[in-house]
Amino acid sequence: MHLVSRRAQAVTVRGRRFGFDEGEALHTESSHKYTIDGLRALAARAGFGIGPVWTDAERLFSVHWLPAAQ
Repeated sequence: MHLVSRRAQAVTVRGRRFGFDEGEALHTESSHKYTIDGLRALAARAGFGIGPVWTDAERLFSVHWLPAAQ
């Protein structure tokens, strides 16, 4: 996903200033598809703990609780 600046502008985030030209795009998100087991394995390799998973009825979408590893 990208956000596109409608005009030239500057914004400040946590004390740091960022300038954007009119029409400049900012990449804000990359979408990746994982199985539940695949995401849990990836999270474990990244050092997260594994918590519960909630899914929709068809298991097309999921929300994962990934607590800090202990």
